[in-house]
Amino acid sequence: MSKYVFSVSFCVFLYILSVKCQLEEGADCFSQADNLKGRCVNLKRCLSVLTDIRTKKYPQLCSFSGRDPIICCTDCELVNNTSNYLTGADGAIYLKSGRKAKDKCLEYIANFNYPCYLKIGLRKRVSSDKTCLEYDVVIPFAAVGGTECMEYVASLNYPCPKREGLSRQLEYMDKKCFVYEAVFGAAAVGGQDANRSEFPQMALLGYGDSLDTAQWLCGGSVISERFILTAAHCVFSKSVGTVKYAAMGILKRTDPPETWQRYNVKRAIRHPEYKPPSKYNDIALLEVDRTIKFNKDVLPACLNTGGGNEIEATATGWGTLGHRQSLADILQVVQLEQFSAEECFAAYPPHRHLQNGYNHASQSCYGSKNNKIIDTCEGDSGGPLQITSKFGSCIYDIIGVTSYGRPCGVVGNTGMYTKVEYYVPWIESIVWP
Repeated sequence: MSKYVFSVSFCVFLYILSVKCQLEEGADCFSQADNLKGRCVNLKRCLSVLTDIRTKKYPQLCSFSGRDPIICCTDCELVNNTSNYLTGADGAIYLKSGRKAKDKCLEYIANFNYPCYLKIGLRKRVSSDKTCLEYDVVIPFAAVGGTECMEYVASLNYPCPKREGLSRQLEYMDKKCFVYEAVFGAAAVGGQDANRSEFPQMALLGYGDSLDTAQWLCGGSVISERFILTAAHCVFSKSVGTVKYAAMGILKRTDPPETWQRYNVKRAIRHPEYKPPSKYNDIALLEVDRTIKFNKDVLPACLNTGGGNEIEATATGWGTLGHRQSLADILQVVQLEQFSAEECFAAYPPHRHLQNGYNHASQSCYGSKNNKIIDTCEGDSGGPLQITSKFGSCIYDIIGVTSYGRPCGVVGNTGMYTKVEYYVPWIESIVWP
């Protein structure tokens, strides 16, 4: 039974302590477990039962109202309905937003052992006058979105180093102005090697007639048990055909095949408004043929639903290490800076593949402003542009999908990213209908 939907069987309450079921709703009661006075209320109004039942500490029964249990609640304040909350692995309580993507993210965090999981939420404690239970927001050990990790829930140490672009210079010979390159498959120029398990949402997409001969080109992000988020232009190419496979749990392309989690792509869904070769609405969903097996190397990312100003973000991919260079073996990580809408308009004016120029509502552009060559490049397409989640510095919110750009590896050039928040309703309608 999902912790996300709160319901309790009658059988549980037939076992609850040895209390006579005769107190009516609204009556005073005394909780033997909490050693506190309480009030008999509908179970759905008592927040503390969420953590209690998770630890098999069953609430004290007063009576029934129809089919609903009336229990002795010692909370200082009652809620309208506990179905608006869910509990994390540590017992912390989270308020759902009503937005499918955000609430599914909370569900995943509650259910799976994410690295660097910050135990943030409502934590119950006895009030100062010791008369009832109240709740505080708890953010232990580290600041939200910090660059240092907590421990794995499973007691595994995780490094999570701060990423800075390397100062290595790449010479770009073909100097062209406002030439837009289709980035099939766009690695991170000036990046650093990722650590194993650091980006468990990463997927590598394969093309060809068999797994043995597949070409692994585009990237993607695992966002649910069956779906991967990628770029629409990664679904098909004249040179390699339609995407057929998705692999996860990978750090290196040269990792032994038996360490890869490989799936067949059952269904590829490009955004209905994507009209190639136009660069607008460059976003797609891939449904794999079976449930993805989550572990420390494979975990879903969250979707950014808006409301923030992401000045810096991280891009990851196995693409080329520079213009006309080879594909990266090890997953690359780069820290990128956001360019203003005005700068993006100037960098991406109207063009035959971008008829109205840069669209700030559905696109964003990131790169480096400090004269370092830091960028995404051929082979990174479809991969994530991400920020750290408020729930932990190694849980990621996907804010963009790597789309295309001007020639990579040039100081001051920006990459174009499909803005995820604009497409969340479309994603929700397919992934969590």
